[in-house]
Amino acid sequence: GHTYTIEVNIPEGAEITGSLGEYPLSFFTEDGKNYLSLQGLHAKESTGLQAISLAGTLTDGTPFALTQMVEVFGGNYHYEEIIGVPQETVGIAITEDETAQIQEYTLQSTQSKFWAGNFLSPVPSALSAAYASYYGGRRSYNGSGYYYFHSGLDYFSQMGGDIYAAAPGKVVYTGPFLLHGNTTLINHGWGVYSLYAHQSEFLVQVGQQVSAGALIGRVGSTGRSSGPHLHWEVWVGGIQVDPLDWVENKYP
Repeated sequence: GHTYTIEVNIPEGAEITGSLGEYPLSFFTEDGKNYLSLQGLHAKESTGLQAISLAGTLTDGTPFALTQMVEVFGGNYHYEEIIGVPQETVGIAITEDETAQIQEYTLQSTQSKFWAGNFLSPVPSALSAAYASYYGGRRSYNGSGYYYFHSGLDYFSQMGGDIYAAAPGKVVYTGPFLLHGNTTLINHGWGVYSLYAHQSEFLVQVGQQVSAGALIGRVGSTGRSSGPHLHWEVWVGGIQVDPLDWVENKYP
């Protein structure tokens, strides 16, 4: 459920690829020497040993490769029961389908990096620590089994409350999803995206560049929701990760 940074120092112009377990790694550089890859591990990822594998070619044609095992630990996530959501939004197949729809965007990585420093809380400062539900919790909806996990961070808010962009980026989607409801998705570069769900109103449009703290929408209760709140997600390498990590830490 967290974001991992892999840094490789190689001469300018070298080529590098890699993987972390089953996840392919994309590498980026700002100075031509330090190559960085950011990758999320799923909150329900299997624990135990996984391999980080790197391979590439130096500028003189010399190949290189490295494989190292790392241990993945469980997140000790809580369990919670959610009642009162629309029954048509409950189902494993529709959850997986919507994840795949969003991954059509979030698996794309751009060489441009728009953010610097920590992400901002996407709500007014008075609500910045008013968490309704944390990331990663195993969830039951309307009495179902605990088949689901909470893919983001929920903030308390009244209907119509302000929603702000957590970091600079480009809006790549505004529209409805069955589960996320009215959603805005922002590309921050290097495979990092932020998502703002259950909105009542959009205040930005696709293609628009936004700055950190820009007003982008209003809180609602659309989709798989039992009342007004902001559901906020951060995606890294096509995986939903704990958004609080991005508020409390500077990546990369």
